[in-house]
Amino acid sequence: MSSLRIINAPKDIKPHVIAGSHATFLEHQDRAPFAFPNNAHELLIEPEIHAAFRDARGKDLSESPVIFAAYRGDDLAGYVRLSDHARHDPAPNSSVSIEDIYVLPAFRQTGVARALLDHVRALADIRDWDNLSATVWAGNDGSDRLFAQAGFAPQATRYRYGPARIAKDYPVPPKPPLPLWIWSALGAALILGAGTLAAFVGR
Repeated sequence: MSSLRIINAPKDIKPHVIAGSHATFLEHQDRAPFAFPNNAHELLIEPEIHAAFRDARGKDLSESPVIFAAYRGDDLAGYVRLSDHARHDPAPNSSVSIEDIYVLPAFRQTGVARALLDHVRALADIRDWDNLSATVWAGNDGSDRLFAQAGFAPQATRYRYGPARIAKDYPVPPKPPLPLWIWSALGAALILGAGTLAAFVGR
């Protein structure tokens, strides 16, 4: 088996990150439907993934500063996505969270997840982050073992009361209105078009 290499995720794997993230989302929703509305991935998570491949001004980047991809040879084996604070060195508040860690099915049980976790732990040490944390939902025994064996310690226990149904969808934000200059341009185009039509008809 070829050795594993971990690099900043190139932008061409973004579709794989979105697909892997959605698969993880569905697993979480199956375990804890009350915490994951059906539209949460589309409204909240996908925009974060797109933003992870842009700089602070919204310009596309060739690689993500907060997503790290693992490869065996030329094959993508998995990735880990950190919170946006990780793009700053040092992080503004020195607290970074692991938002998602995903291994493609063909590469599971081969040490990929642990290698990704060790990579971000090394970053935490090098950059002197105060906290590198992850949320593991109840029932996700594999992730529990992964983080415990990697030296992560539980910080809190969160209790919940409520129905065991899928959470209500988040409200879809309204589309922003068109800027005034667009309306002005449309108005000018309509006036110009009407004048051209009148001139043509008057011939």
